[in-house]
Amino acid sequence: MDYTPGPPPDLPALKWGRDNESVAAEELKKEVEVNHSDVGIKEVGILMYPVRPFMAATPDKCASCSCCCLRLVEIKYPYSLRNLKVAEAMKIDRKFYLDKDDQLKENSLYYFQVQFQLMCANDPTTSVIFLFLSHLSHRLCKFIARWSQIK
Repeated sequence: MDYTPGPPPDLPALKWGRDNESVAAEELKKEVEVNHSDVGIKEVGILMYPVRPFMAATPDKCASCSCCCLRLVEIKYPYSLRNLKVAEAMKIDRKFYLDKDDQLKENSLYYFQVQFQLMCANDPTTSVIFLFLSHLSHRLCKFIARWSQIK
């Protein structure tokens, strides 16, 4: 068997992600606490897709409060865009995953990632909060038709 190890753990982009994910989660908690009570942000672990248990997703975090349903949290803050604001990233990177209305582009790989997380959560009331570090974006709460073909 040909085993190829993953990238080294000290790779700058990986270290950047590890160092900034908790910062983004704290920023999210502060923002959500403005309009919600008993806010909690915690680790999720793995979500198995019940119909196909060999398929699973691993959202970054889970957000909860006493007044709303569960929210999966996906944090994105690419190392390559680390010195840019969202508006600047949109201008410079034509493949940037948010559009001008802060919606996650449907042709983005991240769109399919969070849709798959929703599918694995197997709960129609669950949605995803998508973060570009401290920039809160659109809450996705719909399944795309393609996932129904997997069942």
